[in-house]
Amino acid sequence: MKALNRHPSHIIREAGVHALTDVTGYSLLGHGYEMAAASGVGLRLEASRAPVLPGALEYAARGILTGGAGRNRKYLADKVRLAPGIEAPLEHVLFDPQTSGGLLFALPPERAADAEAAFNVASLPLWRIGSVVHGVGLEVVG
Repeated sequence: MKALNRHPSHIIREAGVHALTDVTGYSLLGHGYEMAAASGVGLRLEASRAPVLPGALEYAARGILTGGAGRNRKYLADKVRLAPGIEAPLEHVLFDPQTSGGLLFALPPERAADAEAAFNVASLPLWRIGSVVHGVGLEVVG
């Protein structure tokens, strides 16, 4: 992790965050599923919008994979729906437990622009990678 989550957590708390988790060893998909299940909602994540550390896709494409990602994938097999067409290296990275410790959170849609502006003012990175949808569980689209 390159920075602490203290300031981002204050920003999203002020924006009216509904759900929040730090993405660590359970992977982005594991934490996303956990957040959706605990909230009784569906989450749709856009794989192509997820931030990826430099070199991660190249390593995955070369077959340099982690055992933790395999265990996460096995545990989440019946819990996460993956759309066809997501390239294998990106799919692997989404299950990989080696994450930067960033925050995954859900805000009311009408507050998203305010949160984005606050992150901009603070010169903090922010990626909108998905949305809350009707249903339950986690769906990952390209």
